[in-house]
Amino acid sequence: MQPAKVFISYTHESNDYSDLVLKLANQLRHDGIDADLDQYHHSPPEGWPRWMDQRITWADLVLVLASPSYLARVMGTEQPGKGLGIRWEGNLIYQHLYNAGSNNEKFIPVVLRKSDIPSIPMPLQGSTHYSLEEPGSEYQALLSRCRGLPRTEKPPLGKPRPLGVKNRKTDVGLFFTSFISVDAWNKAKWAGCAFLHDPALREPPTLALVFGDQSAAEQIFQDWRQRLGPLDAYNELRISIVVGDVPNRPHGGYSVHIGSNIENIYKRADDEGIDLPLPHVMTVSRVHYMTPSPGSTNLALFRKRFEQFGSYRLIPAVKRGNEIVYADNLAIHKRHIEFRNVRDISSLNDPDSCVLP
Repeated sequence: MQPAKVFISYTHESNDYSDLVLKLANQLRHDGIDADLDQYHHSPPEGWPRWMDQRITWADLVLVLASPSYLARVMGTEQPGKGLGIRWEGNLIYQHLYNAGSNNEKFIPVVLRKSDIPSIPMPLQGSTHYSLEEPGSEYQALLSRCRGLPRTEKPPLGKPRPLGVKNRKTDVGLFFTSFISVDAWNKAKWAGCAFLHDPALREPPTLALVFGDQSAAEQIFQDWRQRLGPLDAYNELRISIVVGDVPNRPHGGYSVHIGSNIENIYKRADDEGIDLPLPHVMTVSRVHYMTPSPGSTNLALFRKRFEQFGSYRLIPAVKRGNEIVYADNLAIHKRHIEFRNVRDISSLNDPDSCVLP
């Protein structure tokens, strides 16, 4: 069996940091992984840009060593003229992810300091990352992944036996079945939505919920992030966009509906060993009817970018006069959104039936 070929992508932010990167590469090679990085080479004859492209193609896996400097250079926010290699390398990684249809099996986010975890580039935030600041199991887990081994040995499958019906008894209240705090939403004054796009196609699109009251809007998203984290992994927060004319509403609009995926809430609870009450489930949702300008392509472009990346960012925003202020620090990364038409809503049991009068 051939050893795994691993390329390490990082930024030269200091001599000490580069030494840590070299130590990681040397350790991987010592452990039987064919690791490569620029410090092993003086000046490739084909030039550094082509060499990086060839190394990414050559590698079975690419370790992306995230840091604030790495993220700034990948996103193009570094000072002009600095970090051109990483900027080029980052564009190559984004292109490889795009070509794979957002199915990432090659690029692995790694941090050498726990404080660097927020600097993992957006397309990799949904992937398992490895923190190597302290010696321990995360390096061993990374090594096992490089070798194509499971994180832990899976025991043999036993014979099935009949299971009794799970008796749900714990009464955990409405909070677990609804993402809408009526008081907070009434105070926040939901005014509409905005769609944000990266013209260079380097990161997923953004759906901003625009409110009138900043403190209430931020509280809504802080509560959501406390419950979901920065990634809605189970798709518990349900968001749908329903196109088509609605009676007593202006022609040519569409509805944005925010609610709960009850089945997914139960699935997460079961996975975490929490009993939720099965009968008498109650939930609350909110709908806003959008009236775009004639010929607007904002929604169509958002849908196209979402389908390209397979994900989007959900953030709060506040309207101040003619200006909209966005709170990117409260973003929630989501992989699911439902695009529907009002003619497909045929019964009151449909979760989007509330968009109709």
